[in-house]
Amino acid sequence: MSAAAAPKRAWTRSASYADDSDGGGSRRFAARVYDHAVVCCCLPLRTAVFLAGAAVALNAVALIVSRTATEDVLRVFIGGYAARSRAVVNIVQVLGLFWGPIGVLGAWHLRTSAVRLFLGYQVARLAAWSWMVWVDVPLLWNCELWTSDVKKAAQIYGWNDAMFEIAVDQRCSAERAAFLWCSIPTLLFAIYCTATTQMFLEELEDEPAYLLKGSG
Repeated sequence: MSAAAAPKRAWTRSASYADDSDGGGSRRFAARVYDHAVVCCCLPLRTAVFLAGAAVALNAVALIVSRTATEDVLRVFIGGYAARSRAVVNIVQVLGLFWGPIGVLGAWHLRTSAVRLFLGYQVARLAAWSWMVWVDVPLLWNCELWTSDVKKAAQIYGWNDAMFEIAVDQRCSAERAAFLWCSIPTLLFAIYCTATTQMFLEELEDEPAYLLKGSG
């Protein structure tokens, strides 16, 4: 991932001094001031991880409440054209109902262990999506086979209602283009979100909690 794509880590440290007189004496103390890293040029890491966890949980709810409609909408973004890739992607998404709130709570309460667990989920999701690409791309690139020789297509890939419908409606080229234009940015954004969580975790591990709470 290029430096331009990584979350911006432009934070500085400075010292501020104050005098505290006690019994005729004076002492100086220094306090570190932090300008914490931000993502998308404006969001603090803590807020970004909070929103990422909330989005994961809401996506899981949508998939549980209306599986077919959600699959149809998200297919060009996260794949699931093949039966096995659809099963894996759906399992990973539904698990977000558990892991998403963990990310939210980790960001809200500044809990290192919770943020680390959420990061593990994000890494697993990236692995699942990468595998999905390997499975779905050959299927999409042979989409026309479902109209020219449906028996052969079923023998090679197994029966697939979604691909048959796309081919019969003559949407193979449009579906391939939509998948490329939508899935690649989605995957890159998922990598960006994972990198954001990793950076937030590093800050939690490096800095005392009271400093992070003070910076909001």
